Amino acid sequence: MNNFRVLMRNNDGTDAYVEYTKNAVFPLKMADLLDERLDEIELQLKHIPVEYIQPLTIVTLILTNTPKARFSSAYYNQVVARSENPDVIITYDATTKRITETLRRDFIVASDNSSEVIGLKIKHGANAGKKTYDHNLYLIELTKIAEGFIGDPISFTNTLGNDFISSGGVGYVSINRTGQSSISGDYISQSWSMNAPIVQLPYGTRLYYNGDNATVLRFDESNDNISIRFYKNGAFNSVAQGGTIKVQYFLPNIKTETVTIIRNGQMVEQDGYITQLWFCETEMPRGAILTYNYDTAEVINYNAFNRSVGLRFAASGAFASVPQGDTIQAQWRLDT
Repeated sequence: MNNFRVLMRNNDGTDAYVEYTKNAVFPLKMADLLDERLDEIELQLKHIPVEYIQPLTIVTLILTNTPKARFSSAYYNQVVARSENPDVIITYDATTKRITETLRRDFIVASDNSSEVIGLKIKHGANAGKKTYDHNLYLIELTKIAEGFIGDPISFTNTLGNDFISSGGVGYVSINRTGQSSISGDYISQSWSMNAPIVQLPYGTRLYYNGDNATVLRFDESNDNISIRFYKNGAFNSVAQGGTIKVQYFLPNIKTETVTIIRNGQMVEQDGYITQLWFCETEMPRGAILTYNYDTAEVINYNAFNRSVGLRFAASGAFASVPQGDTIQAQWRLDT
């Protein structure tokens, strides 16, 4: 069934969120436009102790779809492979065999039409005795904020003819197809060994070979192996087991930071990977990569309301070996 949550950020400098899901009127009136117009939503909130909501207040909507039907893990893999929206998080519960799709969207308040509910006051809690108000909010996507900035025209020249591309971001390495392969939908994940000279290729590095490309998932400093993901009908998969090829790499630009995370949530294991919520005070965007003891975990979502981060990591790696409730220091990075 379809469901949604409504979170509104405070404007008191704390960046804390207040949940108004119980006050929201269902269904939402949402326009997901595919042209030059901005996405918009009409949201009605009933009986809240706030008289007026300021323009540009950030409102987060978490839309969830969990069909009642039960599916196999193979069908779940097909759904993930066919998904065209990188913002939709798709998870699978092996116990109930149900698939859940979650979409988190941030909007800003463009206008608020509020009216007092005469004779109705809050009876319990911290807001007891306060008046209540109904709100009809018009929300638009965050892109609206950028319309308030004016950028001067700029140009770039290279009068000295410097070759900036080959000075570190691009190069060639020789790799051997040696490891076991794992197939998920139309893609294969496999470990390849690297020949000297060794280049430490971080997560997200793109490899190119005979018109095909692959993505580096992990570099293992202990044995100089790289795990890569590539299309099953492409040139990478045409390389025989044990074969050696020369590939071109393009390093991503990354930012790094050390964070403290606590393993404390329920977990779902599927196809050799674990999806689990951890506690983390540092907000990390989806797609960020955490590194710990030569292992990596991918951030699939972050909930600022309860400071939880959803991670996906190998069931046999260092993240999986952390005892439930333990705290570790990990380094996260993001392509910029």
